[in-house]
Amino acid sequence: MLAGAVGDALGASIEFDSWGTIRARFGERGLTGYAPAYGRSGGAITDDTQMTLFTADGLIRAVNRWEGKGVCSARHVVHHAYLCWLATQGTIPRGPEHDGWLIEVPRGIRACRRCAPGRSAVSMSRSMIRRAAGVSCARRRRVWSPSMPIGSDSVAMSPP
Repeated sequence: MLAGAVGDALGASIEFDSWGTIRARFGERGLTGYAPAYGRSGGAITDDTQMTLFTADGLIRAVNRWEGKGVCSARHVVHHAYLCWLATQGTIPRGPEHDGWLIEVPRGIRACRRCAPGRSAVSMSRSMIRRAAGVSCARRRRVWSPSMPIGSDSVAMSPP
């Protein structure tokens, strides 16, 4: 996870750039070190690392609940962790139910600041909110569902 965060911070400033744009900004060799991203001068993690951290947080909480109480739905605990992440992105209002050590990280560290969250991560999180409220979000006659991560978001939600 640490190596993933380092790589994420290295690539944050060029995440959406073409190779031509990268060479124009950084020279023929391209990016060779940290570059300013999301208001930080020395690189910054993106939503990919944030989602990895919140996934790990949810799984750790699920194990602790299982060991402490003998009952747990890991799916629901990870769902709660994703809602906490969504609150850090300003997509939903933060309330007292959004708790935990990760959401309380001081803003100066910027582990939870908004940083161009991926469409599929936000879509997935919003789908979970609708589903929890009893609103159907299934797409009929289609294989893809908005709750299925695509692109790097699926990688960010799988490491733990």
